[in-house]
Amino acid sequence: MRWRPFYLAQLKLALAQPFALAFVVLALTFSLALGLIAQNKTDRQLTVAFVLEDSNQLANRLVALTARQETLEVVVMSRQAAFRALNQDKLEAVFVVTERFSEQIAQGAYRRLVERYTSPSARYTAMVSEPVIASAMLLWAESRLLQQTERALNELDLAYSDAIRDDHIRRMDAVWINDTTIRISEIVQDVALPPDSQTEPERGPLAQVLGWYAALCVFYLMACPAWILDLKRPSLAERVAQANVRGWQILLLASLAPVTICLAGGLLAGFGAGVFLNAGLFRVIAALPALLVFLMATVGQMLVLARWMRQTLLFLFAAPLVTFVQAVLSGLLLPLPPWAGLLKQLALLLPGSHLAALLTASPGLMSAAAWLGLLLSMLGWLGLGILLNSRAMVQVTRTR
Repeated sequence: MRWRPFYLAQLKLALAQPFALAFVVLALTFSLALGLIAQNKTDRQLTVAFVLEDSNQLANRLVALTARQETLEVVVMSRQAAFRALNQDKLEAVFVVTERFSEQIAQGAYRRLVERYTSPSARYTAMVSEPVIASAMLLWAESRLLQQTERALNELDLAYSDAIRDDHIRRMDAVWINDTTIRISEIVQDVALPPDSQTEPERGPLAQVLGWYAALCVFYLMACPAWILDLKRPSLAERVAQANVRGWQILLLASLAPVTICLAGGLLAGFGAGVFLNAGLFRVIAALPALLVFLMATVGQMLVLARWMRQTLLFLFAAPLVTFVQAVLSGLLLPLPPWAGLLKQLALLLPGSHLAALLTASPGLMSAAAWLGLLLSMLGWLGLGILLNSRAMVQVTRTR
């Protein structure tokens, strides 16, 4: 059997369907538009609220130092108003300055000075927390320096007047503005998450675009089952048997046509993210193999369903449900909240969870575990799907 003409015929047949080209255009437009929206949210100021349980001047200075960040819009609110705004998703985070803030700073303590509250939908927790961490650390370091200066002057029987103290504070402020700040994560107690939890890495523009695009590919593959249903027809199954071609070879080659369309769209989506969202070219190229493995794993899931579904209408009914489960449970659209630990474990069975992990990872930290999980997921789903449908094709041939 000539494989290349068969593949080209399948590809031509897939492209001849109006839904194929419409899908590519809509998926590209939709995913890039969502990426632009996410990028605009990152570029504009993020709003955070401070609740001051400590009325000392140091607490007010913490707010003033944090407000110097151009990426943040800082407001001071009452506790009730702040949490109401947080529940309405109007704030990225609420920082409660504890009533012992100034006392602990004066004592040289730096743990749990500020409580951070975030909503499950917050996506820029680290971005808004770092300025608060740095500002609190500056106040702690400043307090220690002032105390040591006063102690040294007292040993010399010299007075440390308020005027000299204020002058030192102004000079240190100038240093803080012009020089690098220190970041120590222990200064913030994250009360919205368990103490042993870790902050999810923030998603870049490429992860946003390809995550949505991959979810739309699941719907496309599930809603276009013509190629697999045609292969299960008795006449074609008999021709395959007469040509002495194994069923798994036909299934793999036929599946490459819709996968090629999805991969071509993914390439355009990646380069679109590179042009419009400043995603690195290396990231785009590195993400394409992962997208290909994900698409083949999704084909495997489709083949498993095809073992019991024999009509296009059944696939059309199943496509939204499968897409929703794959996209949401895998975290392709948004990361799962910290409390969804059991769902995260179940999501490891889905290829989308491993793809999301690879898209989120930085270039130097491409997780080998995520790659291994993605490959095993593809081999498992694709192997099971081919096994079930190959047996079905053999049974059809024997029946005839």
